[in-house]
Amino acid sequence: MYSACPHSIMKAGEECSWKRLPVVLPVIVSNRGATIEVVDKSVAVIVEPTLSKIKKAIGKLYNNQDFYQTLKNNSVKYVHNNFSAESVKLITKHYFNSH
Repeated sequence: MYSACPHSIMKAGEECSWKRLPVVLPVIVSNRGATIEVVDKSVAVIVEPTLSKIKKAIGKLYNNQDFYQTLKNNSVKYVHNNFSAESVKLITKHYFNSH
């Protein structure tokens, strides 16, 4: 189902749509690699890729529903402001050419 979507811009639990690309779930991402070039702290919890930091981030999202909801609400706006159909094509072109 997700073979046509870069993992960094997929919505969990839904197929990717190039016409409508809603990222409506907050994400936890590593502060290493290119993922932090795609999202920022308004829509993601950015952490060192260690078990303790990831566990802490999961707990923060799980235990703080206001924080979770803020990231979730920001996600829709973030996608609409940062990902046009052209930018998605460019991202996927580079993603698939690098693998």
